[in-house]
Amino acid sequence: MKKLLIVDDETGFREQLELAMSRAGYEVYSAGSGQEAIEIGVQHRPDVLICDWMLQDEIHGLHVIEVLSAVYPSIKSMLMTGFASGDLREKANEQGLFGFFEKPFEIGVLKEEVHVAAQAPKPDGEVIGISILQVGPDNSIQYANAAALQLFYGLGFDIVAAHRNLAAVFAPDCLASLESSDEQWVEVFLKSPNPTQLYLRSRPLSENGSTLYVVLQVGDRSLQNYSVVRMLLGLSRRDAGRLTELDISGHVLVVDDYEMIRRMTCEMLEDQGYTCHCAGTHEEAMQVLQKDEKIGLVLLDYSMPDGDPKKLIEEIRQTRAGIIVVGSSGGNHREDFEDRGVGLFLPKPWITQDLQNVLNGIM
Repeated sequence: MKKLLIVDDETGFREQLELAMSRAGYEVYSAGSGQEAIEIGVQHRPDVLICDWMLQDEIHGLHVIEVLSAVYPSIKSMLMTGFASGDLREKANEQGLFGFFEKPFEIGVLKEEVHVAAQAPKPDGEVIGISILQVGPDNSIQYANAAALQLFYGLGFDIVAAHRNLAAVFAPDCLASLESSDEQWVEVFLKSPNPTQLYLRSRPLSENGSTLYVVLQVGDRSLQNYSVVRMLLGLSRRDAGRLTELDISGHVLVVDDYEMIRRMTCEMLEDQGYTCHCAGTHEEAMQVLQKDEKIGLVLLDYSMPDGDPKKLIEEIRQTRAGIIVVGSSGGNHREDFEDRGVGLFLPKPWITQDLQNVLNGIM
């Protein structure tokens, strides 16, 4: 029986999908948040993932897909959304998804697409293989993904033949250090004539008292702050070493006609843990704003193909009272924005500290 994971923060809709797909013959698991989806996905290793894009925590649907694909490259992923912007469709295509569904949609269509995906081979693509071990309370290795098997085998150590227990894999004095691995990365050595150094960090899993371990080689230590690894370990996506943490209430809408700029801006804000929409036209911006009631900040470029931003600014404020609008431009358009009722201005190029300064009234 094929396993299916459904992720949506709308309980009623999620349960409706669960029932329909269970009746279609799938072993169904479900989650209501991005972090819950990652934990359930790690434990149950679904064949197909159906995930909503916007979720309640700082992890959205494409993040969930990215994490589970990094540890299980064979997973077939689909995205659902009520905010089907052109940029989101493009991002979905870049991740090689098997389906993209704009809400509302017919469940019968979803069933057909899931059936096709479940039977299809996973297309080739560049996936960063993250090595993981799932370990029981008795230190038994319950599961090792393909990346972990390859890692240990490449080091001359067959963990399958090692009675699948950490005590047979790591040097005895290293086992005690694993007790603190849920709080920090710990250094361990393989139990072999030529000990090889590795780094491990763990997160407890709710099912059966098992523990998830992420395993890195010395040369891969830079991945410790890689967002996929942090999300896999149940940590905040925000790199603890970042100098700036923005204080923004609600979601963010970036309106810019240059795709590279708006996507880089969204990625920068998402790295700070915020849900971010992109729009390349005034019309698209209003469509997104009307659908997402949680948008509290709009970053608006001055030079758009739609022309003068005055009308858009008026429509934004008519639609959402109290919303913060920050004007931005590569030219000197501060006074132009002020004439249109926007007193906050961010000259390009900018970094997150500049945005924080603008919001705090420093710039």
